[in-house]
Amino acid sequence: MRPNGLNLLTPVAVLLAAWLLSSCIYDYSDCDALQKTRIKLLVDWDMAPGASPAGLAACFFPIGEGEIWRFDLPSPNGGNISLPPGKYRMLLFNNDTSDVFFKDVDSYMDYDAYTLPVSDSNYADGNEAQLVDGEPVLDCPDMMWRAVLSDVEVSEHGVSYDNSTFADTVVCHPDELCAHYHFRINDITNLDDVRKMAVILSGMSGSVRIASMDLDSKPVVLPVDMRRAGADAVSGEFVTFGRCDNSSVTNMLTLSVRLSDGSRHKFVFDVTGQIFSAADPYDVYIEVSGVDLPDVIPDKGDESTLDVEVVDWSTTYIELESEV
Repeated sequence: MRPNGLNLLTPVAVLLAAWLLSSCIYDYSDCDALQKTRIKLLVDWDMAPGASPAGLAACFFPIGEGEIWRFDLPSPNGGNISLPPGKYRMLLFNNDTSDVFFKDVDSYMDYDAYTLPVSDSNYADGNEAQLVDGEPVLDCPDMMWRAVLSDVEVSEHGVSYDNSTFADTVVCHPDELCAHYHFRINDITNLDDVRKMAVILSGMSGSVRIASMDLDSKPVVLPVDMRRAGADAVSGEFVTFGRCDNSSVTNMLTLSVRLSDGSRHKFVFDVTGQIFSAADPYDVYIEVSGVDLPDVIPDKGDESTLDVEVVDWSTTYIELESEV
């Protein structure tokens, strides 16, 4: 347990928390004096079946004056916590991410998860800011889940939330905070002549507010992993906060290709409509077709195979319409 929404506990502290079945580790000379009410924080994954994060963070923000309390629990099922009497709002989210960072952690409403710019210099010509058509290129986030409680009251009689009677247990039901996107590019001619490929998706959000799930209005570009899917297609999937919250922004799926003769080609698909019309905004499928690559005469003895990597972007755009 630590106040003020500071960073995650150290691994040693997390292990100690598991051993003690309590999140009060340090920061206070007399921690026991602050433990007014012991509460069982239980997690029911009925809203996100199959989710199994390595650990959870539970942040309690006082309504009015008081300390912010954060508990890092080394189990997806919850654990025991202790809180002083008072009224709180709670954020619960998985704390096992490596590519997600947080800001405005002292505010329940503004607590923000975000990712950093990519470090691969192939995205821009030596510029410090990696930009594609004016949009920064950011890493995809790790998968995240969250639950919120806007009215938690702790007293010597126990805990009450969402107008429940006082008891010793709080049950949370986390749901997905991030979305899964899937894509497939069909009808690629001369795929055997491709030596390097890269796929990016523009018009996405680089952050999300955990409490409200509001997305950023400023668009970013996400580089996404892919694999060959048969003789004439590539496919992939990735995790994202979602599409940026700006209706005027388009989502462009760009396939960049370098052939065995060294020529470079770009194919740009407007997939905005597919994203907007997805039946489930947290499980989006994108499918486009029609990549006509020119024939090449390979060098004698060239036995190289498809290398799915990022290539530089100083290539000619070839705009194609989606057949979906």
